[in-house]
Amino acid sequence: MTKVCLTISSYRFDDSVAALLEKAALLVPRVFWRVIVVDSLGTSRIPSLIRERGWDFIEYHSADTNLGSAGNLARRLELAAATDADFAYALNHDGELSEETVTRLVAAASRVQGVGAVYPLRVLANKGGRYDFTGTFRLLLPTRSRKEPPPTALLDTYWGSSNGTLYSLAPVRQGLKPWADLWMGWEDLGYGWLLAKHGFRQVIVRDAVFADFYEFRGLGTARLGAQVSQKPAWYSYYNARNLILIGKRIRPAWDVGASFACRIALECGTTALFRSQKRERFSLMARGVWDGLFGRTGQLR
Repeated sequence: MTKVCLTISSYRFDDSVAALLEKAALLVPRVFWRVIVVDSLGTSRIPSLIRERGWDFIEYHSADTNLGSAGNLARRLELAAATDADFAYALNHDGELSEETVTRLVAAASRVQGVGAVYPLRVLANKGGRYDFTGTFRLLLPTRSRKEPPPTALLDTYWGSSNGTLYSLAPVRQGLKPWADLWMGWEDLGYGWLLAKHGFRQVIVRDAVFADFYEFRGLGTARLGAQVSQKPAWYSYYNARNLILIGKRIRPAWDVGASFACRIALECGTTALFRSQKRERFSLMARGVWDGLFGRTGQLR
């Protein structure tokens, strides 16, 4: 039997995590072998719930610092790799837990030679229900469609969001892990490209659909349907810095390097036209570019 660890990230989202654990308890051991929760600066509520329910299949870990999304993902995969599990199903506090989606991901993973990651077909629930195919080629351009492709084959890809992804633990045991020092932003891109660089295959399972409630807001142009993500101003720093850090570590082809530059330029244009706190965002982006070029990592202080 394939052993799958459900790994959940949290940072002060006790209610959401508690609801996920209630659902997960119904899927053990039929779907999940164990459950691992990594919480940054956690409270006593989740451990108390685990004790009250007698859930001995759950490992709860609370960090004494804010790990960020990158550090949390790295830690979850490390902990899962220390068990006898074959795969880790990564889920954020706001992710949906669907037995059908997970079982289809696991079934697909068992058919792929040298698998590194298996991604669901992501539907952007807050963006008009469009399907996300951004990682199906290396350039960082938005590639989305309202039409779902026929679920007849797996779709090769270079990376995808970690939320709702099934990761093989074989690469982790070989020392390939997400870069925790990115702290926040693009860590899934960096890990996907790291897996690709070392020959691990990554696929999208077209009949395993995952609803992603990513934060978007409209631009007031209903006819165009244009939308931008609702990220706080400080995220602009990591958005620029981490792309540069990943590029330096992966050393991608020239077209990908140019794509990184275009992506940062696109963020500048979006900020100039549509975002609030423009001066703060541009200042943070400039600092992110500078720190990326000089290899500064971790949380912005």
